[in-house]
Amino acid sequence: MRVLHFALHVLVAQLASPTSARLISIETGSDLTISNARLSLNILKSTGAIHNLTLDGQNLLGTYKKASKGRSGLGPYLDCYCIKKGSGSYTPGSIAPKYTTFNGSDHVGTPFVGVVMSETLPASGQTLSMFWVVSGEETGIHTFSRLQYPKHPTGPTRPTLQEFRTLFRPNSDLWTHLSVNDHLAVPLPRNSTWDKAKVVQDATWDLSAAKDDPFVMHFSDYFTKYSFADAWDQHSVHGMLGLSKETPQTRLDDQIQKQTIPKEGSWGAWLVMNSKDTYYGGPRHADLTVDGIVYNYMASTHYGANVPNITAGFDRTFGPAYYYFNHASSNSTIAQLRHDAAQYASPTWNSPFYEAVSAFVPGYVPPSKRVTFKARISLPHDAENATVILSADGLDVQDNAANPNAYQYWSPVATSTGEVSIPMVVPGKYRMTVQARGVFGDFIQDGVDIGVDFRGEMVVSWKAESSGQELWRLGIPDQSAGEFRHGFARDRQHSLAPQEYRIYWRAYDYGKDFPNGVRFKIGESDQAQDWNYVHWSEFNGVNTSDWTISWHQRMETEIGSKATLTVQLAGVKTLSGNSHVPPASGKPWPDLPFTVLVNNQQLSTWNIPYYHSSSCAVRSGISCYSTRHLFVFDSSLLRSGENEIRLRLPYPMRANETAKLPGQVYVQYDALRLEVG
Repeated sequence: MRVLHFALHVLVAQLASPTSARLISIETGSDLTISNARLSLNILKSTGAIHNLTLDGQNLLGTYKKASKGRSGLGPYLDCYCIKKGSGSYTPGSIAPKYTTFNGSDHVGTPFVGVVMSETLPASGQTLSMFWVVSGEETGIHTFSRLQYPKHPTGPTRPTLQEFRTLFRPNSDLWTHLSVNDHLAVPLPRNSTWDKAKVVQDATWDLSAAKDDPFVMHFSDYFTKYSFADAWDQHSVHGMLGLSKETPQTRLDDQIQKQTIPKEGSWGAWLVMNSKDTYYGGPRHADLTVDGIVYNYMASTHYGANVPNITAGFDRTFGPAYYYFNHASSNSTIAQLRHDAAQYASPTWNSPFYEAVSAFVPGYVPPSKRVTFKARISLPHDAENATVILSADGLDVQDNAANPNAYQYWSPVATSTGEVSIPMVVPGKYRMTVQARGVFGDFIQDGVDIGVDFRGEMVVSWKAESSGQELWRLGIPDQSAGEFRHGFARDRQHSLAPQEYRIYWRAYDYGKDFPNGVRFKIGESDQAQDWNYVHWSEFNGVNTSDWTISWHQRMETEIGSKATLTVQLAGVKTLSGNSHVPPASGKPWPDLPFTVLVNNQQLSTWNIPYYHSSSCAVRSGISCYSTRHLFVFDSSLLRSGENEIRLRLPYPMRANETAKLPGQVYVQYDALRLEVG
């Protein structure tokens, strides 16, 4: 195969396969076009983005628009927060982009055509590249993205890869609904609703003045992109839909906005995450999905996630990811369109194509050089929804960005057999982590060597950690605060019944919910009602830093025995917010002192590292950067009869937020347990 370098004239490349697939690529001095019988995309050279995208003759992007808040009517295109200047925001393609095209066919004869846009930033020497590839008669675009920072840069760059993403960003009335996962689909607010909107927080609006808007009526008074974030563990597809008529088979049957759509039928624009191995943070990493833009977030600091440092010699290719577009009859349901897209979410899908295209994508490991990892796990008896994770050796899976060229994989463990199988693993040395709902702590084994000739299965026995007899536990260990008040509980005031944590946090008045603070009585209180999903250090200026747990203990503790209080957090906000790097002053952020008192006796303070911080609850998060600590103390502090543990946050302690965000610190509990032994 040869790479075609387009000159400044019209070039038509027509490829045919035994299956009669037909691809045409055309270049002029200003743009590049790839099309098959149904899909056509046009890349404007001066911007480095797709400006025209049609499916079955329907314009999917609408009209290009440039405004102070950004551009729309284009995509998929590449974007980052990765340069030194200003905020760090950079969209490659407008300085001096270079374009390369390639074509070929896989071993079954299906043709493909690809375009690569690369641009080098003069100030630093770093290069960003975007790959768009169309295969056969598919109605989707295979994408890869690459960032390079040379060993001998021309200048400094941003210390970390704060964000790296691609966006499908239309400017069209075609799109009426968002689909996040199998259980969450919502109508977009009407354009006229935004005229009445009030900003209440960064990227958050109060739309309640538009009481007849379908979004307000059926989902929430508040709109924020963070309502539609999702964790990657079971997430594979998200997108937008344009529905030309009511679809009674969906939960949105009486909520569809009736609009005139130029072409007959229903339309979908989807990001299919058919691979996640080049992302960071593991299965519990959560990120933005769709909000009128269809995102592919390959790296970000959202929800306290770690990102790689951009150092001399950095070179990372992310992907593949598949932007898929579908067209169905006007009476098709959201579920049907979504199911159609989800069929492409497997990492083993389209292996012949990815094998062939790997020759044109530096840094992408082809399927033929990958292996299937198999293991058999003996789980603790109370383990539910167990997951095996492969990630960077020697690092917590949440910190795998510290090895920016590492890969990550995960798969559920079969409950009945303990078997797990993970396909398409790049050979290497990994840390294997096993996590399960209901089990405190993880199973961790470093140095798992998965070679090119890996065969058979790895056998592992996981014994749950224990520090003695369990006196009580509060919450369910699962890296989330979802079981507590305003967590996973459904908002029954709206017909779509969103999970309450997804809604802007001020929709819930902590002072009214807990007028006397949180005082939880083991054996009597209900964790779904009497334990909040956030422990605020203050709320509306009132000190709420102390929470208490009390219980009646019948047993006497043995002299010299130890008691262990395990505190697992699903999220914590220190003064650093989402930032894990020191401020411009160079002075590190302070850690967050978390204090425990047992029957009024203070234990050694847990200083939670500032780099474990996340803007979690205030960004509609329920599972962010998780951390834990074991408070070990002499059991003589416990007594027969009534006992009390007090959990204390520092007050006052507020961050000087640069964005419109609350400053107080807080934690979100995953689970707590007291043992004696």
